Amino acid sequence: MVEEDPNEFIDFISNYKNMVVIKRMRVLPTTNVEDVAFILSGIKNTVYANKYKFSGIDTDLLADTAKNVCKGITKSTKSIAELDRILNDSLIKETVKKACNNKVLHSAATIYLIYELLKNINMPPSITQLQLSKVYKHLKLPKSGRGKKKR
Repeated sequence: MVEEDPNEFIDFISNYKNMVVIKRMRVLPTTNVEDVAFILSGIKNTVYANKYKFSGIDTDLLADTAKNVCKGITKSTKSIAELDRILNDSLIKETVKKACNNKVLHSAATIYLIYELLKNINMPPSITQLQLSKVYKHLKLPKSGRGKKKR
């Protein structure tokens, strides 16, 4: 049996509160770079929302707000200009304050809202596993809900 070199792996393990994630991929000279991008995209997606949640920001409220205000907005790059109007709306500003009681983190909550707004107009601010799976047909999205407890 050939011994595995620990330097050949991308490992991400998290077991904190309700976030349990294990991602592991062996990277060999024959590994496609898109496979590496795919796992890194999944790790980023997992970490991104949780860092805001663990900072005390109500990401669910911000995600729901973004989804609601983006109803009826064209899903294209032309809609990016519309985001400025949305962000300057007094109700949106109040929602950001409600989502984050700590004034120091209001800018972080706003950034998370922008992230969600961009996702809702089909302009995700970073490469997603869904995008990669559409370009590289051999990449398959993970089955959602695996390992999640029913509430």
